[in-house]
Amino acid sequence: MNSSTESENQITQLQQENELLLLQLHQVQEELEHYFLLYQDSQTKSRELPASPVSVLPAAQLPLRHRPKKPQLLVDRLPKNLARILKRTTVVKKSILRHSEFFDEKWYLETYPDVAKKRRDPVAHYLRHGAKEGRNPGPQFDTQWYLANYRDVAEKSANPLLHYIQFGQHEGRQPRQGGIQPPPDPFANERKWLTQARNEQTRLASERQRRIEQLTQVINDAAKKQEKEQQEALSRLAQEREKQTRLQTEIQQLVQAKDEQAQLAAERMQQIELLTIAKAETKKQADERQNQIAALIQAKDEQARLADERMQRIEQLTVAKAEAEKQAGERQNQIAALIQAKDDQEKLSADRLQRIKQLETELTDTQARQSILNEEMIKAEAQINLIKELILEESKV
Repeated sequence: MNSSTESENQITQLQQENELLLLQLHQVQEELEHYFLLYQDSQTKSRELPASPVSVLPAAQLPLRHRPKKPQLLVDRLPKNLARILKRTTVVKKSILRHSEFFDEKWYLETYPDVAKKRRDPVAHYLRHGAKEGRNPGPQFDTQWYLANYRDVAEKSANPLLHYIQFGQHEGRQPRQGGIQPPPDPFANERKWLTQARNEQTRLASERQRRIEQLTQVINDAAKKQEKEQQEALSRLAQEREKQTRLQTEIQQLVQAKDEQAQLAAERMQQIELLTIAKAETKKQADERQNQIAALIQAKDEQARLADERMQRIEQLTVAKAEAEKQAGERQNQIAALIQAKDDQEKLSADRLQRIKQLETELTDTQARQSILNEEMIKAEAQINLIKELILEESKV
């Protein structure tokens, strides 16, 4: 039962971790889509730029450093080293905080003028220094209160706002004393992103208009000013290409991070399936143990019955033992009588043995006499034979 409970707890924990991984995967996917839209916007901007005096000179006649580079496909710029994944890099963390309703960049710069004075990125400053210094990312999140009330986050030295976005809000933790006031707008991220996109479009439109005016002025200016403007235009184009290259690199890294998160989620699902199989096996073993326990109880009852039978047998053997002891007493008396008879027989045997010895002595004497008689008989036969020979000789004569 304990093993099945532990298996259920492990399955529940893995499911929770899988949900958190899926949430992070969705955040990375949204960030990837955002960067892809920026990349498409920059590509559209580069195609919509009007022809400038830069195109007057052929590309072959331009200096090597000002010649336009051959455009590269996104696939050609994919990194070959798989170690460049942005699972927990600063870029992903900045993106998560920047698109969160709890981080207000304008409020941060107004509340902490030292950051605005240094012209630092508020998100990067909060990740590196602000959280450690106890600064708040916005009016809806209290850094010091969060670390003081959740000591496990402080002990891990994790960024409090990043921990709340990824884990705390799913665990029922509060971002500040009294909770979130007012409740967050579910479309705040979309509105913020649309505002940023609109501002970016306005800025690009103004840059295009300013560029058109500069190009018109360059056309009307002398050849010397035209060459200078050409160099400035080439420099700006190089910066645009560099910016596009950075965007493409970030997109590639986010794609890799998404694939990594999907692979990790698939591995967690496989672990859940294995634990489910282990749970079924554990339940089967528990049923087998219950059957074994029932068999042992039955065997115990059988042993109790055998013990009763043995007790009855012991009582019978006790009665038989008393009867045997009585018979043994009688046999002892018989043995004493037999011993007495044996002694009498031994005494009689001794007398008979003595008589036998006497008879043997007499036999020995008789045998000695017999041997003497035999010798005399032999001698007599020899004499008879001699007499016979003499008689024969006499008869012949």
